[in-house]
Amino acid sequence: MKGPTISARDLMHRYGDRTVLDVPEVSFYPGRIYALLGPNGSGKSTLLGVLAMLLTPARGSLTILDRGVASEADREKLRKQVTLLLQRPVLFHKSVQRNIAYGLRARGEAVRNIEPRVRSALELMGLAEFGERNARRLSGGEAQRVALGRALVLETPVLLLDEPMQALEASFRQRLERILVGKAAEGRTVIVATHETEVARRLADEIIHLDEGKQTARERMNQFNGSVDPDSGGRIFISGEARFEIVPPEGEVFRASLDPKNVVLSGDPIATSARNTFKGTVRSVIPMGKKVLVEVASSAAILAEITDLSRVEMGIEPGVMVYASFKSSSLVLS
Repeated sequence: MKGPTISARDLMHRYGDRTVLDVPEVSFYPGRIYALLGPNGSGKSTLLGVLAMLLTPARGSLTILDRGVASEADREKLRKQVTLLLQRPVLFHKSVQRNIAYGLRARGEAVRNIEPRVRSALELMGLAEFGERNARRLSGGEAQRVALGRALVLETPVLLLDEPMQALEASFRQRLERILVGKAAEGRTVIVATHETEVARRLADEIIHLDEGKQTARERMNQFNGSVDPDSGGRIFISGEARFEIVPPEGEVFRASLDPKNVVLSGDPIATSARNTFKGTVRSVIPMGKKVLVEVASSAAILAEITDLSRVEMGIEPGVMVYASFKSSSLVLS
């Protein structure tokens, strides 16, 4: 794995005498989607503001793209590598296409490149027919798509999104999830702040739980990108060389998510109601207090969370052959 795009240590931020963020250490890697999950006031927006270099922490160090952020000159240079979508974005009293072009113009993009990039962003956001409309006269969902287009058109290595699903039409939410998965696949680091657990588990490779400004937990998810086998009656999802049995979906599917807690490991095939069983080799074992996260290399890389006691009893260590099993209903489709 490449080094982190962003890493921070001993981050603390205050508003007056009140500490609103206190994170000892956190890192974000390229090609992955992270969810900052927590209720309102948990520190999600503050952390995004610090990562975007719009807020200067009271304490701590921040490194972005292997460069330390120690001065205003550092911030000025590195801000061009980071895009932040605010929770309540402001649109200018101008056309949709001029709103989307704003960041490109502000960053000095060559005029000849702006029009095709704006046109692509309009199409990506389903706004191809809205280019000349006044952005202030759109519906809430349409306005949110303009703001998203303005952020995505910059194509920066780091994409920070504060509650991007809010105000979006239900029909566009899955499309946005697909877009963000695509951005991560291009090697970008995508960090999404959300209070919706389902969104976090469906979208993120890693979930960082925040409460009262502190990181309370961090969990990894199994995420498989692919499609339903058209000849399976909707019962088989294909991701690379792996074939998963699923509960037939009602609509189009591009991703299957699996909580590592729902994966059962065994040394031999076992009689179970689980319809998915993969034989593989343990690639790594990551300690998590009284639990461990076991990565199994098979036709798909599968993460399983078990107790450390179970690991010891089963003799699980790197290089050992195991079976990973899980139910069809454990796969969350999107």
